[in-house]
Amino acid sequence: MAQIAEVQRRDFIDRIQRIQKGGPNTVGTIYAGPAEAGGIQYSQPKKSRKPRVSFLKELILLPFAAVLGAVSMLAGRAGSYHMQAQPEMVPPQYADLFAVSADWAIAAVLATLLAWSFRMGHGLRCVALVSGFLAVMLGETVMVDYAPDAFAAVFSPDYVADMKSMPNALAALDEAFGT
Repeated sequence: MAQIAEVQRRDFIDRIQRIQKGGPNTVGTIYAGPAEAGGIQYSQPKKSRKPRVSFLKELILLPFAAVLGAVSMLAGRAGSYHMQAQPEMVPPQYADLFAVSADWAIAAVLATLLAWSFRMGHGLRCVALVSGFLAVMLGETVMVDYAPDAFAAVFSPDYVADMKSMPNALAALDEAFGT
């Protein structure tokens, strides 16, 4: 029994000495097979680091993410409007539900696809994407006031007239603060 313990102690001391001098199998490289025959050398996989995004790149991507959100909401509104303009596209039993939720549902699916495609679905980029989405959702009447011809080309002149007749947020603020 004492003889086995002595052999184990000597092997342990030899191993510590090899580690201290940086011998084979001690510095991240594993050798398989007999050393005199050359053996096969295996390297341990390197730990991958998540690439850091520079602050400048993040600042450049924020407006792009906001534009993606705005474009997705505009596309959702346009798609919903044109689908409702053709009654045969929407079954009559779903017409009310479609009128209420189709624009933002189409826009949400599109925004999700764009966020996934351009890797905008996390952090500040996601916040910017949702901000652009909400800005168009809540401020479309203001946009129609500034660019009625563009909206008439995408939607219709009747849609622009309806939107101009609705009160917008800027007019309400002007009225409230008397500017």
